[in-house]
Amino acid sequence: MIKKIETSFNNQIFMKTIGAYLGKTKSGYCEIILPFNEKISQQHGLVHGGILSTIADNSCAFAAFSLMKDTFQPLTIEFKINFLSQNLFQKLIAKGFVLRAGKLITHTKSEIFSVFEKKETLIAFSTATIKSSKSIKELKI
Repeated sequence: MIKKIETSFNNQIFMKTIGAYLGKTKSGYCEIILPFNEKISQQHGLVHGGILSTIADNSCAFAAFSLMKDTFQPLTIEFKINFLSQNLFQKLIAKGFVLRAGKLITHTKSEIFSVFEKKETLIAFSTATIKSSKSIKELKI
C-alpha cells in the first residue's frame, strides 16, 4: 500500500517542482510536507493559496488511494478549502484523512498546518470527494 503511494507521488512532477515530499502514510491517512521556499509565495510574501490547495488535495487523494484496490487510482471530483490564517513557517504539513470510504466514492478531509520552531498551527482545512477510477497506464495527447 505504501509503495503504490510512493510510486504515484514520485510520478507527480509538480510535487518535485514545489519541493513537496511524503510524510507519514498509513491506511486512510497521508501527510505531505512542504519546506518553506520563497518561490511558492504570492505578492504579499505569503504562501500562495494554490499551493495550499494542491497539498491539501493530494493528501486527501493519497489517503483515499491507500484504501483502493490496486487496479484503481484516485480522481478528485469535488474539493473545497477554507483558509484560516497564515504566518511564518519553516514547513507546511497537509494531513489527509479518510472520513468514509465507499466502493467508488471516498469522502476525505485535510488539515494544513504551518510549522515554526516545532509548533504546529492550523492555517487551512479542506474536504474532498475522491472517485476510484480505473487505472490509466499512460495518457498521450
